[in-house]
Order: sequence, then C-alpha cells, then structure tokens
Amino acid sequence: MVAGVWSDDPSLQLRFTTEFRKLLIVGSGVLPRFVEFLKKGDNPQLQFEAAWVLTNIASGTSDHVKVLINLNVVPIFVHLIASPRDDVREQVVWALGNLLGDSPQNRDFFLRCGALKPILNQLNDHPRLSMSRTAAWTLSNMCRGKPEPIFEQVKEALPALERLIHSDDEEVLKDACWALSYLSSDQTNNDNVTRLKTIIESGVVPRLVQLLLHPSPSVRRHAIRVLGNIIANGNDEQVLIDACLALSDLSDQSNIQKVMRLKTIIESGAVPRLVQLLLHPSPSVRGPAIRVLRNIVVNGNDEQTQLVISSGALQCLTKLLTQDYNKSIQKECCLMISNLTASGNIVNIQKVVDANLIAPMIHGGERMHETIMQSLGMSGYKHHKNLP
Repeated sequence: MVAGVWSDDPSLQLRFTTEFRKLLIVGSGVLPRFVEFLKKGDNPQLQFEAAWVLTNIASGTSDHVKVLINLNVVPIFVHLIASPRDDVREQVVWALGNLLGDSPQNRDFFLRCGALKPILNQLNDHPRLSMSRTAAWTLSNMCRGKPEPIFEQVKEALPALERLIHSDDEEVLKDACWALSYLSSDQTNNDNVTRLKTIIESGVVPRLVQLLLHPSPSVRRHAIRVLGNIIANGNDEQVLIDACLALSDLSDQSNIQKVMRLKTIIESGAVPRLVQLLLHPSPSVRGPAIRVLRNIVVNGNDEQTQLVISSGALQCLTKLLTQDYNKSIQKECCLMISNLTASGNIVNIQKVVDANLIAPMIHGGERMHETIMQSLGMSGYKHHKNLP
C-alpha cells in the first residue's frame, strides 16, 4: 500500500489512497504524500480521497492535528475551498472544521490564514444541504473557545448566520444558533457593547424569537441561549422588550420541556440582568422581565428560586411597590411575592419580611392586602402576626 501511494501511476495513487482512508493509518510516513495529492488539480478524485484521509486523521487526537498543521496543510485546504468540484470543497470545509475545532490556538491560526471568507462564499447561491450543514458546523467551531476569537475577525460571518437561521434543517439551525451563542456570550474584553450592537443589527433577533416555537427542543434550547445572552449583556430597549416577552411566554409554558428551558435561561446568565431590568426606565421592559422571573419562581426548583432572590429581586420589588405607580407592574410584584410565599416556606417568607415588602403591600390598598394575606398562608401569617 505504501509503495502504491508513492507510485507515479495515478490509478495506483487513487486506489491506495482510498485504502488508506479506510484504514486511517497515521504513522506509516505517507501523510506528506497525501498533502501532495491535494495539489493535483488535474485529478480531482484523488484530491477528494486525499482530503478525506486527512479529514479522518484531523478528527483524531491533538497530536494528529499537530502533525497535519506542521505539514502546512491549512493554506492548501483554504485554497481548495475554491475547487470546481462540490465534493472536494465540502470535504476540505469539513477537514478545516475538525482542525480548527481542536483548540483556540488552531482557530486563531486558521482565521489569520484567511479561512473564514472562502467558507462564507460557499453559503452563497443556494448551496447543497450537505454543504450548509458542514459550513454551519465549521462556523460554530470558528466562533467557539476560550479565550473567544477576536470579534473583528469573525463578525463578517453574521450575515451568513442570519441566513442560516432561516433554514428548514434542524442541524443547520442548531449549529448556526451555537455560533451566535458563542458570539453573544459575555466576554472579558472591552468590545461587549459594540459586539452586541453588531449582532443585534445583523437582524437575528426576530428569527430567534420565532425559533422559540420550533418543534425541535434542541433548536429551541439554542435559541433561548442566544436570547439569554442578549438579555444578560444588551442595552437596546426594543430588543430587550422582544427578548423578555419571548422568554416570558416560553418560561410560562408547563410541559415536559419546561425544566430544560428554565435551566437554559439560567445558564445563559440572564437572571441577574433580568433583576436589573426590573428597574429599567421603560415599563415595557420591566413588565416582561418580572414575568420571566416570576415564571422561574413558579416553575423552577428551590435552587433557581434562591438565585432570583440572591440576585436582588426582593429589593427591586420593594422599590417598584413604593415608587412605581404603574398598576400592571404593581400587580406583577404582588403575584411574584405571592408565588414566593404561597407554599408557606418560612425561609422565603422571612426574606420577604426582611426586604420590607409587607408594609407597602398592606398600605397599598385592599387588593394588595388580600394578595399578601393569601400569599403568606395561615402558618406564615401566624409566624409573622406582628406585621406592620
């Protein structure tokens, strides 16, 4: 087999390259030969088989990836993305996805080699579904990793990602949403505001809201993650309104996917930001934000409820009840306090009392008085019978 690969006979080269691809042999000294085959533009079938061999090797260990990079295969792969053959182009995009997904260092190296733009070009002019899937997956790898990629190097992917999230294919949707999730996640550098502004202006938010109703739980979960990131880190009022309303509706649903949706909202880091939004100047933001938090309290577990409390929600509710005279907002405050105390949980009741929430509710009128009495329940009320 080794002799066949090193032969000058194109038919033997193709035959034994195919055999090596099936065997996935790394240490036989033939990898440089396969890299040479990538350059044989007059034999695209051989190029394809060689790319397939190297793709399989790139899916192995980090040592395998390092061997390929040291053979200077990356610039050759990037060049082959412009091949006239669909199968060659798709194979090298797949190979690049394997290689750059190995580490942030490889990802950054590939970006410096100019790998992004040729991949984006494959998504123009109605590509084959298989190419859309491969390119979306490779793009998600390009946006993934800690430390995050430099946003200036990957932001040109946003128009393509905006198109990909309109796909009807579940795999494409998941990977495109993953890429947006990585791009919108909190970063330690100083480009946070500009980055999120650019993501929002790319037009992805309306479609992400639509995807919250997608039949696939996985697609919904990925869309929630992106919207949670935007809520956690964004400042655009209309986007916050849309995102909070969407998450409010979603977190209010109580079917088998409820727990996973709440978990995803919380893992996105949205809860502390939602608590901050309780004091947003616009009631159109405050209302949906409090409904999301209330739904977490109603539908979540005790740990999730305590996260809402520890993020400062009770102190915000006190301010809303004493300073916000919007009846709808005050009603939401009463309902959230009711949800927090309805079980008679003494710890939660004590926290409500310590936050000085009882007095403004009782002094706020008959409707509030009835609500808090029902909320505290007989055991809680007796425990705190000297309420102001």
